[in-house]
This record gives sequence, structure tokens and C-alpha cells, in this order.
Amino acid sequence: MNQPIPSEPVATPPSQPLLASEGALPWYYGVGQHRVGPVDAGSFLALIAAAQVRPETLVWRPGMTQWIAAQQIPELGAPLAAAAGVRASSPPVQPGYVGVEVQSDATGGLIPYKNGSALASYYVSIGALIPVMGLVLAPMAIWLGISGLKEFKRNPLVRGKVHSWFGISLGGLILLVYLAIAVVIVIGLVT
Repeated sequence: MNQPIPSEPVATPPSQPLLASEGALPWYYGVGQHRVGPVDAGSFLALIAAAQVRPETLVWRPGMTQWIAAQQIPELGAPLAAAAGVRASSPPVQPGYVGVEVQSDATGGLIPYKNGSALASYYVSIGALIPVMGLVLAPMAIWLGISGLKEFKRNPLVRGKVHSWFGISLGGLILLVYLAIAVVIVIGLVT
């Protein structure tokens, strides 16, 4: 998903419909030195309206041979102009906030399949409920949950914040239970 993009845009005509809802190929756009996408045509237009894709933003889609500035694509002229009018009268968008939900799947976004650490933390913490297995799985759930939160902080589109916190919380609780059991056993052996 994060691939370097060239610094100089070169205009090449796309071979597929640009903004048609049917048959339109996905869009990719540059943020800094990285690409973001694929994004469907409707979400891409929403990104333009939200000022996440600006006239100078480098864009690409299958069928184009080079990344080019959005303003060099005639079909994007009207949406870019409309967004410029809105931008002049509205407050700026928070940096790094995309403002559109790009994740579309049958789960409705409930399962953070793009954040493997968060998902693994959730399931590993449930597996830690198995007696004795919790000694190994609880710390692993905590570690995976922290990794999932870091991934979410880097890219909020991957989701998984709740799954990460669930894994950290349940893993921590299970670890405390095992610690309490160990203390009771040691006290029982000493007395």
C-alpha cells in the first residue's frame, strides 16, 4: 500500500473510464512519498471534496503509465474546482485525516482484517482463557495488542483499536489471575 511515487508527474491519457461508477478502475494517490489505494471512484471523489486529493496531488490508476498531478486530468477538473470553492469557505481538514471510509467488505468494517496484530491479539487473548495456555498466550496477546495500536496510530484506515484494547485488557487480566494463583501456591508451600 505504501509504495514510493516519482517526484515528477508525466501526463499520460488513461484508457479506462475515469469517474463512471461501473467499469471504473480504482484510483491511487500520493501522500508524501507514499501511495494510498486502491480507492473506488466514489470514494476518490469524496477525497477530492474533503481536500485530501488536491490539484497538485499525484494520482494513478491502472491503464496510466505514469503518476500525474490530478489537475492534469481533464475529467477531474470539475470536482477539483468544486472542492476549491468549498475549501475557500470551510475550515482546513485536520492533517492526516482522510475523512472517508475506504474499507468496504462484507463484515461492515467490524473485523479489522487489515490490522493483523489487532485481530491476532483479540483471538490470542481468548485462547489465553484455556488453563495453563494462558501463561504463554496472555503476554503474547498484550504484545500483539500494543503492536495493533501502533499500526492503528500509523494508519487509522486499518482499524482494530477496539480489538487491540480487548486483547491487552483480557491478556492483562489473565496474567494477573495467573500471578495471583502463583502467589497463593507460594504462600501455601511456605506455610
